[in-house]
Amino acid sequence: MDSISLNADSWTGKLVFTEFDHKGSACIRSEWTHSCLRTDLLMGEICANNNITVIRLYKEHVNPVTSELVHHAFVVFKTESRWKYSIERNKTCITLQRSKCLNDILHAACGGFADTSEQKGKGSIGKVVHFLWRNNYLGEHYHPLRSNCIQFASRIFRAFSIQSDALPIHVCDSSDDDPDNYEC
Repeated sequence: MDSISLNADSWTGKLVFTEFDHKGSACIRSEWTHSCLRTDLLMGEICANNNITVIRLYKEHVNPVTSELVHHAFVVFKTESRWKYSIERNKTCITLQRSKCLNDILHAACGGFADTSEQKGKGSIGKVVHFLWRNNYLGEHYHPLRSNCIQFASRIFRAFSIQSDALPIHVCDSSDDDPDNYEC
């Protein structure tokens, strides 16, 4: 079996949510499947009025031990409330993490990345969850070439940032990529 097949076999199709307490320890850990993303419990637990103010794309870094370039990406949201969120796609699931301390989610999301891009954010964490549901990201198996962390993070970043220049046509013309079409 080749490595591409192995990567697809480990996909669980879940959104794994972790909240960190003020000491950096995980105090809540939940998992949801695609059909559960629209439940009131999920919306109440992680979305509650968390409008995005700033969005950052973290991408590629050099491993300080081996000096090897590591290809990975994730997105961090700062919200009007004191919460910071990170979202990333890996070989087994999509992870959504929340903390009031930015370092908690940066460390948990494979710290050491260079901050490559920052924009003013739009939408809310509820809209991010709806975006995952509407675009069936949990049903889309991880694939290192066609459905990976860098493509996922870039699409989230484009959809939830206010960019100074126009968004690509496939984002502007698709209501599925427009978080403003959904109210949490």
